[in-house]
Amino acid sequence: LNCFRRYVVYFSIIHRLATLIHQHVADNHVDLFKRASDIDNLQNVLQAVEDKIRNLSISLSKVKKKIDTPHETLSTNVTHFKNLHITCAILRNISRVATLMKRIQSRSKDLCQCAMYVNELKFIFNNMEWEGIHVLESYNRALVQVRESMVSQAWSLINSSYELSDQTQLATGLQQLVGKYSKSEIPVKDKEGKRITEIQRQRNRWVEHFEEPSNRPTPLNPPNIEVAPADLPIAVTPSAIAKIRIAIKLIKSGKAAGTDDIPTEALKSDRSNCNHAPRSIQEDL
Repeated sequence: LNCFRRYVVYFSIIHRLATLIHQHVADNHVDLFKRASDIDNLQNVLQAVEDKIRNLSISLSKVKKKIDTPHETLSTNVTHFKNLHITCAILRNISRVATLMKRIQSRSKDLCQCAMYVNELKFIFNNMEWEGIHVLESYNRALVQVRESMVSQAWSLINSSYELSDQTQLATGLQQLVGKYSKSEIPVKDKEGKRITEIQRQRNRWVEHFEEPSNRPTPLNPPNIEVAPADLPIAVTPSAIAKIRIAIKLIKSGKAAGTDDIPTEALKSDRSNCNHAPRSIQEDL
C-alpha cells in the first residue's frame, strides 16, 4: 500500500512537471524555435569558418613551399658570393705578396726601398688569416729570412760608415734598425666603424676622408673676419737699417750673391747657350 501511494505521488509529480514543460513550450515555442535556429546557424557558420581556416592553411603551405625554395637558393648564393669575396681578397693579397717579394729580390741592394716593401708585407700578414695557406706560409718564411738579411745589411752599413766616415750610410743603417720606414698600425675603418683590411679599400677610404671636407657646402653665416691693416708697424734697429742699405747697394752694383749663395758670375752667364741643349733634356726640364 505504501509503495502504491509513493507511485501515485511520483506519477502526479511527473504529470505536473510534464504539464509545466508543455505549457512552457506552448507559451515560448516561437522563442525556443528561434534559439534552436540560431544554434543551427551558428553551427553552420563555425563549420564554414573551419573550412576557410583549413583552406587558408593549405594555401599558406603552398605559399611557404614557393617561398622556401627561392629563399634557400638565395641563401646558398649569398653564402657562395661571400666565400667568393673572401677567396678573391685572399688571391689579391697573394698576388700583392708575390709582387712585393719579386721586387725585394730584384732590389736587394736598395735597403730603403726593401724596408718599405717588407713593412707593407708585414701589414698584409697582420690583417689576414694566412695560416693554413701553403703559398702564404712559404712567403712568410721567406719574409723572415729577408728581415734577418736586412738587419745584417743594416749593421754592415753602420760598421762600414765608421770606417768611411759616411754619414749617409750610417743614417740608412740606423733608420732600418729603429724602424723609421715602418707603417702605422692604426686600423682604417669605414663610416660604419668596421675595420678595413684590404689595401685598395683603405686607400679609397682615405680619399673619401680627405674629399669630404672639400665638398662641404659654404656656410650660410660665415664668420666675419676683419681685414688686417696694410701698413703693419715694424720695429727696425739702426744696425739693421745699415745692413739693409749695404745689401741694396750690392744688389744694384751686381756684386751680391743670389739665392743659396750662388755666385753673381753664374747668374750673369749667357742664357743663349741653353738653347743649344738637346731637345730631350729641355723636355725633361
